[in-house]
Amino acid sequence: MKTVVKSFSYRYFLIIVFLSLLVSIGGYYYYKYEKKLVSRQKYEELSAVAKLKVNHLVNWRQERLSEARFFSTNLPDIHNIVAIVKGKQTEQADEQLRSSLLRIMTNSRYENIFLLSENGNLLFSVNKEVVRIDDYSIRSAKKAVQDKVITIQDFYTCKIHHKIHFEIVAPVMDESKNIVATLVFQINPNMFLFPYLQEWPLLSRTAETLIIRKEGDSVLFINPVRHSTNAPLTMYLPLTNKETPAIQAVLGSEGVFEGVDYRGHKVLADVRKVPDSPWYMVSKVDLAEIYKELYQKAVFIFTITLGLILLVSLAIAWFYHYRQRNIYKELYLKRIELHESQEEFRATLYSIGDGVITTDKLGRVKQLNPVAEKLTGWKENDARGRMLEEVFQIINEDTRNKVESPVIKVLKKGLVVGLANHTLLISKNGNELPIADSGAPIKNRNGNIVGVVMVFRDQTEEREQQKELIKKEERFHSTLDNMLEGCQILNRDWEYVYINRAAEIHNKRPKEELMGKRYMDMWPGIEQTEVFRQIKKCLDDKIPYQMENEFVFPDGKSGWFKLSIQSIPEGVFILSVDITERKKASLELIAQKRFLQDLIENSGALIYVKDIDGKYELVNRKWEKVTGLSRDVVIGNTDEQLFPGEIGRNFRRMDVEVMNKKDKIEGEEVLEDSSGLRYFISTKFPLFNSDCQVSGICGVSTEITLLKQNESELIKSRAFIYSIIKNLPIGLAVNSITPAVEFEFVNDNFVKFYRITKEDLENPDAFWDAVYEDVEFRKQIKEKVLSDMDSNDPERMNWTEVPITRKGEDTRYITARNIPLPDKNMVISTVWDVTEQKLDKEEILTLNNKLNFLIFTLNQLTSAQSIAEVQQIITASARKLVGSDGCTFVLRDGNSCFYVDENSISPLWKGKKFPIAECICGWTMLNKKPAVIPDIFADDRIHLEAYKSTFVKSLVMVPINTSKPFGTIGNYWSRQHVPTDDEVKLIQTLADATARVYENIKLYEELENKVKEKTKELQEQVNELQRFREATIDRELRMKELKDEIKRLNSIDQKS
Repeated sequence: MKTVVKSFSYRYFLIIVFLSLLVSIGGYYYYKYEKKLVSRQKYEELSAVAKLKVNHLVNWRQERLSEARFFSTNLPDIHNIVAIVKGKQTEQADEQLRSSLLRIMTNSRYENIFLLSENGNLLFSVNKEVVRIDDYSIRSAKKAVQDKVITIQDFYTCKIHHKIHFEIVAPVMDESKNIVATLVFQINPNMFLFPYLQEWPLLSRTAETLIIRKEGDSVLFINPVRHSTNAPLTMYLPLTNKETPAIQAVLGSEGVFEGVDYRGHKVLADVRKVPDSPWYMVSKVDLAEIYKELYQKAVFIFTITLGLILLVSLAIAWFYHYRQRNIYKELYLKRIELHESQEEFRATLYSIGDGVITTDKLGRVKQLNPVAEKLTGWKENDARGRMLEEVFQIINEDTRNKVESPVIKVLKKGLVVGLANHTLLISKNGNELPIADSGAPIKNRNGNIVGVVMVFRDQTEEREQQKELIKKEERFHSTLDNMLEGCQILNRDWEYVYINRAAEIHNKRPKEELMGKRYMDMWPGIEQTEVFRQIKKCLDDKIPYQMENEFVFPDGKSGWFKLSIQSIPEGVFILSVDITERKKASLELIAQKRFLQDLIENSGALIYVKDIDGKYELVNRKWEKVTGLSRDVVIGNTDEQLFPGEIGRNFRRMDVEVMNKKDKIEGEEVLEDSSGLRYFISTKFPLFNSDCQVSGICGVSTEITLLKQNESELIKSRAFIYSIIKNLPIGLAVNSITPAVEFEFVNDNFVKFYRITKEDLENPDAFWDAVYEDVEFRKQIKEKVLSDMDSNDPERMNWTEVPITRKGEDTRYITARNIPLPDKNMVISTVWDVTEQKLDKEEILTLNNKLNFLIFTLNQLTSAQSIAEVQQIITASARKLVGSDGCTFVLRDGNSCFYVDENSISPLWKGKKFPIAECICGWTMLNKKPAVIPDIFADDRIHLEAYKSTFVKSLVMVPINTSKPFGTIGNYWSRQHVPTDDEVKLIQTLADATARVYENIKLYEELENKVKEKTKELQEQVNELQRFREATIDRELRMKELKDEIKRLNSIDQKS
């Protein structure tokens, strides 16, 4: 009992350890989950910030390149640059170029923009104080001239200005595409780029963004770093320090990972390649900052885990004491149960229907039940203690040899064993009985064999039944083997258990190849066929089924079989009959019939069959469509019934003639319907029965009504076509070119477009002189036309936008094309006037240039940062957009119109105010629509007094914000000019964009003011906190001094 208690106590200890381990593992994995969750959140935040900054950096770089590309290819700026290079009108060119470039130097966008000659000499600078440039700029300029492309000079420290510069160098080409100079756009990154990179959208003590590039075997830090005093472009790290995110970036790694930064601190970093640049961006934050909150959660998780372990230990201790209390009660109940089981075993042994003999492990008989006594002839008391071989004598029925005792086999193998078939038991009185038996070991609680039990029964009656069954099976197999039909049996595991000779032939496989094999293994893919589904249904539902099935063999050949599938106890019985030849003949007959039927039904001709009495037996769809009669009405009726009168009699007359002649006849037939007479060519032939007697006729009729009509229309069409050709909107002629031009036909437009008369064409040698007045051009066009004609290539016989000039008249343009006539030395010459199309094309090109300039102006507006900058852009761009001599920018100021800015060939009204009711800009704002005035002296809305001292003769004024105007844009001409609708729309589009930019700038200024107010408020709070902190520190110092004084006094008292 002590052993049990000790064993159980040990198990109790192991359970506690196991459950504690589970709780600890759970706590550990929960901690890992929290860590992974925090890491993923920080990964996503870091990745989002890095992606935002990379995109912004790429956009910043592309915008600067776009501006460099525009200003280096903008024609007005190029003209000024060429003038500066050549030294012509230098002061005027300087000012115009400086004014143009100053627009993009606002908001610290560029530090300076200057112009270098091909040799690198400074020709011009927006910042007039700059008189020297460094070697980096000169080298970049020469490289741009050499490569003829825009070149970027990466970040470097300028030795002259002692600043970091980033430069974009654009070559400038003149109208002959020759490089005359380079335009250098110089950027100080400390003014915008570096401060932006150091900004972080979230509250963080350690987060920062780095821009780096590879230089030799090191990495160079471009921008200022947060945690070091090193200046930009001075800090390097060797490539061997591969744990650093900056090194990983230049080695090709991308994404978020952990590493060690330049300080040696562990960090979480996102590294990315900046597209189209040598830069890499590293956004990082210290791991200590990320996991600060996680460490607090770790303490909480450890406390909960320890509590759970203690709770589990207490629960198991209580269970241990409860189990010890009940264990003695269970032992007592088991002893009673064992006694009852022994009594039940004895009753079962002596009442079982089979013979049972038990022995000890030496093979001595211990027990025999009554059945065993009867079969062996031994009584239990006589047999007890004897060896089993003496009581249970068995021999082989066929060889008569003694069979080894089952007890020996069981003791050897320790397993259940059975006797071989055909075993005879010889009883005590000498009787022989066929038996079936088995022996099994009897084992104690420890699994040791303590005896053997033998169970056997008399098989005399079963043997007789088996012999009779074998005879029946032999007769059944003989019958099936010799059947003409194929017979197959599949068991419920889909294995072949029987195949007769006919089935071998049907399967095209010997039965030895199929027997015992699974149906699906022998016929791969059979599971997707209908025959497989029906066999399975028969196996599952035991429902017989018959079907015709086409079976495709592995060699690609196929056969048709009629199958009868019947459920049997063993599985399923399949009877097959080969119907391949019959099926092929049937399918071929059906196909031929279907083909003939489809041919008749879909024929474009009328097809019909009549018997000898003229009754319709068949008509096709075309017959129904033409006659308007359905076959249900037609079948069984004659032509006289369906078409009363002469038409029906004519049909019957031709049918009778065919049957009398017994030969095919063709003829013309007429049918009348609501549209009039319809004509047909009919072919009819007799049909014969099996006795070679005429049984009817078949007819095929083709409609020729259109041919009939075309015959009468042909003559009219010829005259009509001639009239059309004569009045075509294009010039048309039929002529030869040898090179003399001799005409057979000419319409009026031909001579009209060539600006000649028909008399000019009477002389074949005078054509070229009459058409082309300019001698040099006449020679060129004549040589080209004759060369193109000699090539015999129709694609070359096309001449576009050929000018036809006449003195004192406008030039007209024609396009001509010659079409050779086959087998004739003639061509069809076509010509049409394309003057209007050419002028439209030029007008579209001009408008397209204006739209491109408008788009550029709108881009400038979107980057404008102030109202003054918007006004400068609008006045310059609006004037250039429509080619006006002046432009004004007017804002509404109460009931006055305030002219705030202008760009003009001479002063207008800048800085002046006029009553809103007395000026044209006021009319435009009050009426919310443009004012177009071609002549100011003929328009009542103009107060001429204000225009007397100006050059203005014509104007157009558009409102800014058509829904609620707050200003106008005016354009003025010094000549009489009628503004077109396109010009008005362009200026109005510019005004609409101005309205939106104004609103955005005002909103930005309001937000900026709010930010300043909030910043001021926060600074005041910080100052208050600082004062509170200083006061607290002072109080603590006074308290410390007071405590020290008290201690000193106490020590004095103790001494005294």
